[in-house]
Amino acid sequence: MPTRPLLLFQRRFFLLLHALVVFFLIISQMCNATEEEEKQKKRIPTPVKDVKRPVDTSRLAPFDKDIREDCQSLLEYCQSDVFAHVYLQCPASCSKFLEEEGMVGTAHENPEALYDVGTLRTYRGNRIETDRFEGYVLVLAVIPLLPGMAVYYYEMMEHLHSVFTPHVEFVVMPMDHGHGIHIQLQEKGKVVVLEEESVVTAVEKHPWIQHLTSVKPRKGLGTTEFGNGDIILQRPLATDRVTIYIVSADGYFVERLVSPSLDLLQKKVRLYTKTIDYEL
Repeated sequence: MPTRPLLLFQRRFFLLLHALVVFFLIISQMCNATEEEEKQKKRIPTPVKDVKRPVDTSRLAPFDKDIREDCQSLLEYCQSDVFAHVYLQCPASCSKFLEEEGMVGTAHENPEALYDVGTLRTYRGNRIETDRFEGYVLVLAVIPLLPGMAVYYYEMMEHLHSVFTPHVEFVVMPMDHGHGIHIQLQEKGKVVVLEEESVVTAVEKHPWIQHLTSVKPRKGLGTTEFGNGDIILQRPLATDRVTIYIVSADGYFVERLVSPSLDLLQKKVRLYTKTIDYEL
């Protein structure tokens, strides 16, 4: 039978052993937590210190391609007003994440409304006659001035202009969100960039947007039904992602795409160029 001193020794030994086990468990949990924090830090992109500076386009991924392996974990930053490089490095994932169903409609009442506006002011302060676009397929890109997103789609429009000239006119309408972001125009850019508009002005007052958003949809899920479905209208213009309007050369057919990929947009524009009536 164990003596009393031996029992005391065994009891203290087991208490010490238990304390050591608890200590090592705590250390292990702390290490795991630290590792997880480090992983989280790696996933969160570094913010742009001065968002007013032009974004360095040398960081652009190829159109419709991602150059990061962790793009799926960064989708919440695609519309960020700070993390400019997420859209530039994950354009395929961001475009797919923000894409919405579009619509196709016809401008029955006044297909010439776009050309009858008169003049519009450009980004450089000049005024252009809107009737210059009559007889051409028109691609209007309504681009929110968000870091990364704005420069990516502006560069896309310049690229597509080089593909479809001289039958297609590309116009960019920048929507200012008040983040100090501006499009840096290419020195020899061919795309017409209109003056910046506030979100409210662009949605509620701009004559082109007023006309295009009033076009009655004929097909596509980007619509809203009222009553018994007798009244079908477009969904409100999205101001946190890019909306593209493609207008046929006669102004009659209008298609709306939201956050499209280059491949999709190029296919759609090519389809419209095949229907141009050069006798307009």
